[in-house]
Amino acid sequence: MTDWLILHYRPTTLFTLRMTHATSSGGKTLLVPSPYAFKLAMVDAAIRAKDVEFGRQIFELIKGRNVRFRPPERAVVNNTFIKILRKRELKKPDKDPLIAERQRKFVASNPFQSTIAYREFCYFEGTLSVALEVDGLEENLINTLAVVGAHVNYLGKRGSFVQFMKWERRNKLPDYFTLPANTFPEGPVDYGLGQFLDDVGAVDASDLFDRINTYSEKRVELNKHRILVHNLIPYRQLKSSRGYTEYVRCDILLKNQLTGIRHVKTQNHPQNPLHE
Repeated sequence: MTDWLILHYRPTTLFTLRMTHATSSGGKTLLVPSPYAFKLAMVDAAIRAKDVEFGRQIFELIKGRNVRFRPPERAVVNNTFIKILRKRELKKPDKDPLIAERQRKFVASNPFQSTIAYREFCYFEGTLSVALEVDGLEENLINTLAVVGAHVNYLGKRGSFVQFMKWERRNKLPDYFTLPANTFPEGPVDYGLGQFLDDVGAVDASDLFDRINTYSEKRVELNKHRILVHNLIPYRQLKSSRGYTEYVRCDILLKNQLTGIRHVKTQNHPQNPLHE
């Protein structure tokens, strides 16, 4: 049995979190936050609630612990292009020194250029649950983590706001949480998608907190301090078009199929069978 602290949030704005391998021009989004994003959100909440030293203590508590997510019942991902500002670089100066000098002056006086980029924004319907493994922790520390979790107000990219609802303790994780691909499921749970979620690595490194500190000169190295873990996501794609893709959590899809809701909705809403 594993002891879990489960925090429940209600997404209040569109969610987006670019996959680690995505470029700045093609930003496909994950369908759930990553363990790395949640742990840093806890550190951010701890620092805002108290001070940096408290944030460091929280990070030491959770950096090596398992984090799993139960996504909301439904997700609709909007595919769109947005305008962004990109840092201008002079990659190939002209061979003529006078022209090259003018190019450098132009770049210095116009450091950014306007361009477009592909982005995905996810609308969630339902509750997002986050399970944090708390095996071996004393009760006062678990309560502290719950209080800090209540201060988390966004997950993913800044602006992906969530509203804390409640927390609970479980010694067995309910079904339909994300599952690392190398883990055997405890029950016959359906998983329809797989995504690489990043997590904190090199947890024994003495300077790990300094590396996640954006004000430090030390940097996080991919595949060392930030590792990618293939996770199974309990979503199935329901429909898609040029502009969007709709996903439904597997248990909701199974429930609707068993009760015939899909057939009834199809008669009422031929363009969106499961739309209320």
